[in-house]
Amino acid sequence: MKKALEIVIKFSDVFMLPIILFYWINTSEIWNPVAIGLLILALLQIVIRNKILGIILATLFSFSSLFLFFALISELNDFTTFDNDALKMSLFMGVYLLFISICSGLMYYKYLNQKTLPI
Repeated sequence: MKKALEIVIKFSDVFMLPIILFYWINTSEIWNPVAIGLLILALLQIVIRNKILGIILATLFSFSSLFLFFALISELNDFTTFDNDALKMSLFMGVYLLFISICSGLMYYKYLNQKTLPI
C-alpha cells in the first residue's frame, strides 16, 4: 500500500494532463490559449520537475478548483427545483473538483517536502 502511494505521489504531475485535456475538449475551441499554456506548463513540469513550478501549478489548480466550486454553487442556485439535471451536474462536477483537489494536494505534498531543488 505504501509503495502504491509513493507511485501515485511520484506521478501526480501526470494526473494533471487529463484535467487540462478535458477542459480543452469541453471548450469546443481548437485555439484555446489558456489550455495550451496550461498544457505547456504541465508538460514542462513533467520533464524538468522544478519545485517552484510545481508549487505554482498546484496553487493554480487549487484556485481554479475553488473558482469552479463557487461556479457550481451559483449554477445550482439557478435551478428552481433540484431535479435530475441538477443532480447529474452536481455529481459530475463534484467528482471533477475532487480529482483536481486530490491532484493539487499531491503536488503540494510532493514539492513542499523536497529538501533541495532537483537538478
